[in-house]
Amino acid sequence: MSARPVWDILEESWTVTVGDVEAVALSRSRALAAASGWCSQPLPILVAQSIRLVVSELVTNALRHAGEAGPITVTIWLTPHKNLAVLVKDGSPEPPILSQPYDDGTAGRGLAVVAAETISWSWRAENRGGKTVSATIALPGSATARRATPASQQALTS
Repeated sequence: MSARPVWDILEESWTVTVGDVEAVALSRSRALAAASGWCSQPLPILVAQSIRLVVSELVTNALRHAGEAGPITVTIWLTPHKNLAVLVKDGSPEPPILSQPYDDGTAGRGLAVVAAETISWSWRAENRGGKTVSATIALPGSATARRATPASQQALTS
């Protein structure tokens, strides 16, 4: 039996209940608390903001578009490169759509926000139905954080 890598231990997962009005806020808080505890230094405000936004958008999209199509599971973990992976699994087989919303539109910006706040995002269909949408956020001290900065942070530092 081989030993589990240290980063494999730093994972947290929870189920979101459809109809729970606190589900998005609780998911944001839980993800931010875990990421803060896993980092060797305090999270910069912009990184904490990225975590809040990405978790909010992915969980909101799952609640809105998957509805009653099975449970929604949120998993976060620290990757080998010390980035934060956020995965949201729902029961809907419909792929997420990255759209260009109208300037005055009130919806349709979720995945654009996720794309702007992360170093990558993707989705995959699950064998037993549904899908998982994942996003990776650079944390302080990670190799990726030194190479790439999300668009939202670039605008503030340019």
